[in-house]
Amino acid sequence: MLLENAPYSHDKAKLYDLLLDNTDEGFILIDQAFNIVAINKAGTERIKEIFSKDVLVGSSMFQFTKPDRLPFIREVYARVFRGEPVSYQVTAHTPGGVRKTFSILSRPAFEKDGGIFGALINTRDVTQEVERVYEQEIALGISSIFTSKHLLSEALEDLLYLLCKEYKRDAAEIWISNIDGTALLRKASAHCIEDGAMLSFAKGKGLPGACWAEQQAIYISDLQRDELFQRKSFARANGFVAAEAIPIVNMGATTAVLVFFQKQDGKAGANIPASVLFHTGNEIRRKDAEDRLNRFFELSPDVFSIAGTDGYFKILNASFPRMLGYTMEEVLSVSYYDLIHPDDLKSTEVLVDELAGGLQSSYFENRFRAKDGSYRWFAWTSTSLEEEGLIFGVAKDITEKKKSEQLYHHLNATLEKRAKELAASNAELERFAYVASHDLQEPLRMVSSFLQLLQKKYNNQLDDTAHQYIHFAVDGAERMKKLILDLLAYSRVGTNSEEHTLVDMNQVFSEVKTWFTNTIRELDADVRSGRLPIIKGNPTQMKQVVQNLVGNALKYHAEALPKILINSKELNGEWIFCVEDNGIGIDPRFAEKIFIIFQRLHNSSEYEGTGIGLAITRKIVEKHGGRIWVEPNTPSGSKFYFSIRK
Repeated sequence: MLLENAPYSHDKAKLYDLLLDNTDEGFILIDQAFNIVAINKAGTERIKEIFSKDVLVGSSMFQFTKPDRLPFIREVYARVFRGEPVSYQVTAHTPGGVRKTFSILSRPAFEKDGGIFGALINTRDVTQEVERVYEQEIALGISSIFTSKHLLSEALEDLLYLLCKEYKRDAAEIWISNIDGTALLRKASAHCIEDGAMLSFAKGKGLPGACWAEQQAIYISDLQRDELFQRKSFARANGFVAAEAIPIVNMGATTAVLVFFQKQDGKAGANIPASVLFHTGNEIRRKDAEDRLNRFFELSPDVFSIAGTDGYFKILNASFPRMLGYTMEEVLSVSYYDLIHPDDLKSTEVLVDELAGGLQSSYFENRFRAKDGSYRWFAWTSTSLEEEGLIFGVAKDITEKKKSEQLYHHLNATLEKRAKELAASNAELERFAYVASHDLQEPLRMVSSFLQLLQKKYNNQLDDTAHQYIHFAVDGAERMKKLILDLLAYSRVGTNSEEHTLVDMNQVFSEVKTWFTNTIRELDADVRSGRLPIIKGNPTQMKQVVQNLVGNALKYHAEALPKILINSKELNGEWIFCVEDNGIGIDPRFAEKIFIIFQRLHNSSEYEGTGIGLAITRKIVEKHGGRIWVEPNTPSGSKFYFSIRK
């Protein structure tokens, strides 16, 4: 509805005044001499807010224009007075330091005859809109800093320079809590001469600590007099008079404390918006977490990588280039396919395609060419981010493991070959010993028989010397026969195919004791045992072991009545048996020799035997996975020990 048609009794001038004085937008009418002809309430308040002056009709607009802006204003209104509407923005600060932004639209004001009287200036406060855009730009700048910088300390320093520039501060520093939240540490500064003193504060101590504890901004107008500020020499060296500490609070916890310094009291710049502080806190927390992860990332001896399905690494830690002898730039600038061993290329391409197609995780091994032309093996565990075409991988250098495996396979093949050769040789030797001992018995029987026939037929014709010679020959043949039988028994230890079964060693001892009944009676020997276990073994061979050890104990008795005791105990998954006697004993120097075939400590005139019994015993015990040894007894005799696996 036009005012000309308004159904009111008021005149149109009053209606115009009523309308203009009830709007938030300012209206100013000026003539071409820049004198104010008319102004509404909002226009008056706007000018007074900035310049602290009352506005009177008839005043010159130049009274409210800064000198450096006069050329611009004359140029703008020259266009308006030629009939062209012009819009522009004006930014000014209130006496209290608050920045205000106004949108100005100046249009020609026409006379009734169509001539241009002056200009109608429409002012609108767009401070909030501009500040929102400005805050967004600052936030983008802060994000750019934290994204582009590798280290948190680098990002914090650039942040402080940005805040000082944008919010008119002389200098700044930032304090961040340590990992356990017990102290604040100064992480970066801008426009400060460092003195190296007091780089940390406990909660509640000093200006940063107090701000951290109270979670409120603190302003100090005189740094040299205020007791809360403890770094007096630092302030003097930099010429700082006043300071303001501002907490950056996220989710109820103080992330950091910003401290701004001014060289004149009361000359602080614009307030830093809460949205900028909040955004800064988020970036600090993100970068701090990223910084900590990057330290692990770089320190790890393993390879961490983000690769593209396009064939190029996107991000790598230092381990991979270092292992291969390249620089980081060299590895990132070439396709990883160019570094993979030709024999591994196809399988790697297939796996990358599978990961690109949605395979969640995989394990594979391949080789990469080092700068010196050699290849190193890597074991990869990978997963994919299909929608971005990225593959996340962790790898270990397994080159030495592969070399060990190759050496192991080579040695294993060699050992298997030699084991077969040795088994064949042992089998041949055992067959030879068996055949030889068996075939040698027949000639010995013939020698012994014909000598005895010769002695019987020509008994009356032979003198004593001849009879003695025949006796020696027959005795030698008998001893040779016994030696051959023992050798046959020794060879049979390795060829006995009787299966291992449960063997009651109490029963074995009883049978052996019965075997030696006559000898025990003749010597009046005391032969007994403790409670013996049931083991798994070859029954015949176990009897042979006990028989040899008990037989030796009876054979090599001393002047005292023989006493023989067999005991056992369980130890480390084995049964340990002990055959203890009070005989003549064994010199410790010969503790190993007695188990070697044909090794005797006494001649046949003192003690009969062939020197094979203990060798057979050792062979049987070792075949059962055990061992045998001897120790001196106290006060006399010996203790023979042997072990059998459970």
